[in-house]
Amino acid sequence: MATRKLSITDMFGNTIIVTALIMAIAQAEASVPDNATNAIKPFKFVNGIAVSIPERSSEAHTVAEYHNDLLAKVEAVLAQDNDQGSEA
Repeated sequence: MATRKLSITDMFGNTIIVTALIMAIAQAEASVPDNATNAIKPFKFVNGIAVSIPERSSEAHTVAEYHNDLLAKVEAVLAQDNDQGSEA
């Protein structure tokens, strides 16, 4: 059975490879409380380093919004993966 790469795209357009789905969900659930209000501005990864996106500098999201978005996307990948597994 071939291993396929799973990935999600964050709210800023970065592709994030998910190597351990269940661990990614657990980490996302545990990482940020829903009331976290620290601001995060759009960024892109350049050689593994987060770099601001100047043309989107007027946008701001809370860290909780960012992590909740990632969590929803990882959970959707897991559900899709489970659906495909049950069809095999």
